Amino acid sequence: SQPWMRGNEAVTDAAAQIFSFANDTLFGHSAFGSSREATVSAMGALHVAAAAGHAHAQYWLAVLYGTGSFGFPHSDQTALALYELAATAGHTGAQMALGNRYYTGRAVPRNCTAAAAWYQLVGLDVMRYRDNRRAPRLVHQERVDANEVKAGAHTDEEILTYFQQAAGRGDTHALATMGHLHYYGARGAAHDLNRAAEAFAAAGRRGHNPSRSNHGHALLMEAMWIRRQALLASRTEAPLDPLLPHRLSDLGNGTGPFAATGTAVGAADAPAPPASHASTPPAGRPPLSVLPLREARQRFNLLVDRALTSFKRASREGVVAAHTGLAVMHALGLTPPAAREGSGGAFGSHGPTPEELARAHTLLTTAAQQGHPDAHYNLALLELKGATPHGRRDFRAARRHLELPARQGHVRALHALAQMQLRGIGGGRQCAAGVKNLREVAERGPWLVDFDGASQLRADGYRAGELLLYLAMAEKGYDIAQSNAAWLAETAADGVSWSLQLWRESTVVAARVAAVLGLPDPVPAAARDTDAEATETLLRDACALRLYQQAADQDDAVAWIKVGDFLYDRRGARSPEQSRLSLALQAYSKAADLRHPQAMFNLGLMYERGEGAPQDWHLAKRYYDLAAATDSHARAPVALALAWLALRQLAHALWAGESLSVPAAQWSTVNLLLGAGPVNEGAGEATEASDTSDGGETDREGSSDAGGDGKAGAGSAGRKGKKAPASSSQELEVLVEELFEDLVVFLVLGLVAGAL
Repeated sequence: SQPWMRGNEAVTDAAAQIFSFANDTLFGHSAFGSSREATVSAMGALHVAAAAGHAHAQYWLAVLYGTGSFGFPHSDQTALALYELAATAGHTGAQMALGNRYYTGRAVPRNCTAAAAWYQLVGLDVMRYRDNRRAPRLVHQERVDANEVKAGAHTDEEILTYFQQAAGRGDTHALATMGHLHYYGARGAAHDLNRAAEAFAAAGRRGHNPSRSNHGHALLMEAMWIRRQALLASRTEAPLDPLLPHRLSDLGNGTGPFAATGTAVGAADAPAPPASHASTPPAGRPPLSVLPLREARQRFNLLVDRALTSFKRASREGVVAAHTGLAVMHALGLTPPAAREGSGGAFGSHGPTPEELARAHTLLTTAAQQGHPDAHYNLALLELKGATPHGRRDFRAARRHLELPARQGHVRALHALAQMQLRGIGGGRQCAAGVKNLREVAERGPWLVDFDGASQLRADGYRAGELLLYLAMAEKGYDIAQSNAAWLAETAADGVSWSLQLWRESTVVAARVAAVLGLPDPVPAAARDTDAEATETLLRDACALRLYQQAADQDDAVAWIKVGDFLYDRRGARSPEQSRLSLALQAYSKAADLRHPQAMFNLGLMYERGEGAPQDWHLAKRYYDLAAATDSHARAPVALALAWLALRQLAHALWAGESLSVPAAQWSTVNLLLGAGPVNEGAGEATEASDTSDGGETDREGSSDAGGDGKAGAGSAGRKGKKAPASSSQELEVLVEELFEDLVVFLVLGLVAGAL
């Protein structure tokens, strides 16, 4: 080879070794451990490897600059340039991050065409990966925010142990559940089709008809896996099987008691967590790729026959998914045993007969009429191929059939529908809808295992690696990852460096990268030397606020509350006082629209104090009441807040010499807190006319003088055994006297409430 070629290979090898050092250090494989110094060294190594053209290093630097994390200056321009370099080199994570940015319009103008182009590449990778898997695997996306962890929640190990023991006692529900867990590899169960089939068979023998259908499904998936591996081993092109069922009959769209958002398994974009999720053959048997062809054919035929028997029996019992399973076997030409004999028909490769296709279409139509998503998807494929009784392609019917399973999260249906929407096949061109569907396909990719990897790194104590994985998933658009990364940044996890020294060093490197790429300097040199506010806390808060804002933009109510808290507490943002409070009020309003009680309570407090909006006690009470009605746990703090609001109204009335217009229920809370009896409603009615004439009704909306809901005289009650006063002045005298009698008690209650 030429000398320049040898030099290029040497640079590439050196970059790979440098990146390997950074990867091992950040993800717990290095002897340097997870100290702050090791993290800083790894970040420096990423810069060197990226400069040498290493795509993975460029990708991870883009993540760091795009999020402004680990002391890196926040620079969307630098991140975009690095993403472009990595994406053009074929890095799927960079392609997905670019698709997300063009789809959401983050730091770039929203561009449906550009987003579609990047998501198309990612979607093809996802579909190729799924074609080479035995079955999907569920990955749990869970919040790491301690406030979101429910008390008494059971661990995966406890849940798995419970169902294993119950299944061992012959419990039908537990056996069916164990089948689901093994099929999807959920809750720590082994991802094993054979064990899933055994559990389903045991549940089916006890009369659970959906398990009979699921038993057939698991056997059919195993048979098609054997066929594909055998054909690949014999250097024969392995045909794809798009008609295979998508999921189990009674689990739905991954939303059962053990499901989570997204389904995928496999190695994620490097760097990856240490655990590998590659598929392995069941214990006691050699890998399928080295099975003799005759043995593979025999096992294939045995599995297909058993699957056919299970589907037929479940179909006779009216299980809709069994109709779809039988239809799939007819459409693949697997139903007549004679068709699978001999070399010409090995593994059912002869194709279906017209009679089989007609039978498949009839069964699928029956299942589709009952709303089965797989039936609709397979009917769409038959319509696209023209394998229907009318014998011609019908693109409009195919697109119509794809819409139902796509709405239920059927990955293959989402991908097929997106292609038709982007190209205008079977209807008008819909770029936005097509990109939305492609984005959902991309979010079901193999990189979902990074959520499991982050949990493992957290358990092992590698907090920097955990945060990095969440940051990468956040850049790809996962709202749970955005919230998790923000929380880790906010809480200053151990081993995660946001040092001012690293920030200044990173700004120098960022300036050099920008100069090479022809971009403006993200942080001017003067700011690097004089910005005294660039402390570790400020850097953390700014990063956390950006991530919370991204999650909030995806309708995450908890993230909206966090954004409001950051703005209210002057954290992570520099803005004028009134503008800051107005933005906090808007954030809480967004969360309240999503029915979050804490946001409703916060809105009540801000309107009571007149923060971010004119003071409005009537509106404050409304939000307090909404919080109590939405969540029973909010009733105690709401009762205290309403009592305090009533006392504020009393003080205001005393100072201004006005009559009160406080609801009876609100004064009841005050009386109960002070040890008084219930309100005498009749006394309130006696003074209603005079209070209304005093302007209480006309000023109820938007006025700081308005109290409660505008109804006057509600606070005219005294303690039990006392006669209600006959006028407003006497009412005020009695209430003031009672207030001072029990003032000490109320102060104690206030201290307790503050402690809570």
